[in-house]
Amino acid sequence: MKPWLCVVGIGEDGLAGLAPGARLALDEAGLVVGGARHLELAGIVPIRALVWPQPLEGAFPQIAARRGTPVCVLASGDPLFYGVGSTLLRSFAREEMHFLPGLSSFSLAAARLGWPIQDTTLLSLHGRSLERLIPALQPGTRILALSWDQTTPRRVADLLVQHGFSDTLMTVCECINGPRERIRTGVAQTFQMDAIDPLNLVALDIPRSSQGRALPLAAGLDDALFEHDGQITRSDMRAVTVGALRPHPGQLLWDIGAGSGSISIEWMLRHPSLRAIAVESNATRVARIKRNADALGVPDLDIINGTAPEALAALAAPDAIFIGGGAHAPGMIETVWERLKPGGRLVINAVTLETQALLARAQAEHGGELVQVQLARAEPVGRYHGWRVAMPVVQWRITKPLVQHMQMHQQPQWALGLGYQNGVQVEMIMAAIRATLALPEAAPSRGQTVRLFTLASKAQDVALLEAARQLDLRLEGLDAAELRRFAAGVRHHSPRIEALYGVGSVAEAAALAGAGQGSRLVVPRHTHGGVTSALAQANVEPAT
Repeated sequence: MKPWLCVVGIGEDGLAGLAPGARLALDEAGLVVGGARHLELAGIVPIRALVWPQPLEGAFPQIAARRGTPVCVLASGDPLFYGVGSTLLRSFAREEMHFLPGLSSFSLAAARLGWPIQDTTLLSLHGRSLERLIPALQPGTRILALSWDQTTPRRVADLLVQHGFSDTLMTVCECINGPRERIRTGVAQTFQMDAIDPLNLVALDIPRSSQGRALPLAAGLDDALFEHDGQITRSDMRAVTVGALRPHPGQLLWDIGAGSGSISIEWMLRHPSLRAIAVESNATRVARIKRNADALGVPDLDIINGTAPEALAALAAPDAIFIGGGAHAPGMIETVWERLKPGGRLVINAVTLETQALLARAQAEHGGELVQVQLARAEPVGRYHGWRVAMPVVQWRITKPLVQHMQMHQQPQWALGLGYQNGVQVEMIMAAIRATLALPEAAPSRGQTVRLFTLASKAQDVALLEAARQLDLRLEGLDAAELRRFAAGVRHHSPRIEALYGVGSVAEAAALAGAGQGSRLVVPRHTHGGVTSALAQANVEPAT
């Protein structure tokens, strides 16, 4: 479809600042949508103007009703930079839209101040919590922040003083690039500006010598930064745990048995796009988590007052799950494993012997790593010092396979097991599979199913996934525990592989496990270009 919805960025200089293409889009539009200020700046007559309602989405049916005919939306500066563009893209196809950005307030303010944008932190406080500014407060940092209204600069000054950055130079840019433009500068400690226009942007220049309370960029914040009642993952263990969760941009974490909220807060501090849901059954702790989240700059932390696993039923599926308390609850591990997205990360910490035993059983069933962490701190012993040892923490951490494990009724007629070291290329894997299936012993008939089987951790390898896709073969991941069930049928025995997985050959065990009980090894361990493979045939004898 030809683009019919044009989104035009307009500044305080109105029509004079628009490029010819933007002027043409405005002239051709039968309907022009925007804020009352934008419509006035563009001189749009009421008969073809639509003022944004609250919420903005209320205007979308009227816009959609004109699909195929020219419609123009007016937005501030660059519509795709903290603008209405992202909201529109959630309801209208990209192919229907055309964007004509203007100069953003950030670019204009940076130009007035002579600040290189690539060296400046850009934030929006428009419709967002002021506390989002806290993680960005670092000595030697420059920040440009869009304000919510005329009260924002004063509130920012108070926040800076509260966090020890009272020596920050503050510049307030009002109605920038328009006839009412005004730029004023002061210091946070003595901030006295009055009659500030609601349309403003705040520029912060924090001295490198500033002694404010800056949050470190690494995980493992000092315990003293959190309000808690003792139910907290301590600093050193927290750093280990956040590292084990392996956050990536845009991911969602469930923090179950959140206590003080320290894990979910540290998770969200790693990147602005990260989200978290803290689940806590104690109402007093829920209130405490909220205070901690606000104080440490992640006010958008979602907090659920409820008991897991029941409280998890209505939550969005997570990319990562941490359980710091309550892993022993009936059905807990089964529930979180089922809800975790494929490729997601599960980390559970246990201090008690009973929960540690539970994790050992879970690891035997699903795989993953079991790690014991024991910390000791030097403390005074009379006139000397000695090590005070903390209770050991057992951590189970696992990545859920991208491919679901095979169910017994889905067994193929032929199973090809694979094993290889990291770094093997797609072409090498494909060549090994073809070579094995071409051997005289391997004779799958037309119409018979052949599937690939390997360790669950290997089943997530990009090269293997691509090889399976190109060969049009289904790939299955198997836990080490499943391989060990077929260890007796393995013919080749590598001491190194046996020490790691409990079977002498991953390829042979994977082939036998994939083909199921009663299967026979047709092609034992076969090596081709760094890839080991084996082929097993399922038992086709009818049951008696």
